[in-house]
Amino acid sequence: MSEGCDELVIGDFALAAEVEAEPGGESLRRCMACGTCSAGCPVREVVPAFDPRVIVRLVALGADAEVFAGEGGGLLWLCSGCNTCEERCPQGVHLPSLIRAVRNVGVRRGHVPRAMLAQVELLRQHGRLLEVEEHNARRTKVGLPELRNQAADYQALLELAGLGWAPKPGGTGGTEGAPGGTGGTERTEEAP
Repeated sequence: MSEGCDELVIGDFALAAEVEAEPGGESLRRCMACGTCSAGCPVREVVPAFDPRVIVRLVALGADAEVFAGEGGGLLWLCSGCNTCEERCPQGVHLPSLIRAVRNVGVRRGHVPRAMLAQVELLRQHGRLLEVEEHNARRTKVGLPELRNQAADYQALLELAGLGWAPKPGGTGGTEGAPGGTGGTERTEEAP
């Protein structure tokens, strides 16, 4: 997110409406931009460019390009969800939930960090973040039963939840295959 407003392009407020319609986005309009959230944010202490107040204002202004700037939405994904901001907010803005709502909108639009996409792919392929084959060799040596590949179970859960889709990296937009999607993502098939 840029430091100044010289390049800020105010949108048509569709982003704000989309975030407000998302579970967790209901408190968007309560924010009065006082900065209490930013003052107490432990992530901001480490990454000064991360500013929850600015994220909320940009969403409210419909500044999509600024909100989702950077690889996969950039700073948006740094929020740790610690709730410090929520506990201190004088307006009762549920900021961690609001950030999750913005992330959800970003995912539908294709703004997902590559690292998260890699994790989703591992889950699709193996049902875990670690491949079981390597661990099974060690487990067998010590007399433990082998872990089974649970990819089919994980894929069934995704389909049951209506999430049998995967966003493409880079924020090319859309969510073909996602509930209410518009294109720009690819449907996933059974892992080989």
